[in-house]
Amino acid sequence: MQRSRYARPLEQRFPANLADLAEAVALLLQRTLVLEDGVHVVNYVATISAGYVSGQPTVLMPDGSTGGPFPCWSGYTPHAGDTVLMVPNGQSFVILGTFA
Repeated sequence: MQRSRYARPLEQRFPANLADLAEAVALLLQRTLVLEDGVHVVNYVATISAGYVSGQPTVLMPDGSTGGPFPCWSGYTPHAGDTVLMVPNGQSFVILGTFA
């Protein structure tokens, strides 16, 4: 008997992986259904603006736009040029800190 050169269908090759993936997607859909329009769900890495001196900093976003001012976590003191992690806070972001 000659073996086929074609791969078996995915559902035959990876049944456990597909079941896990379907479960993860269902959970993701369930969690995102409660979010309101405009609520951020993605973390960003941004850069504190070069002209920053004090107060809540503005940042250069990954797409080249500027945003802010944004509040900072109390354990972080911002400095111009810092690369920072920004986490969603409703329809805005909070700057958690910099990368060493």
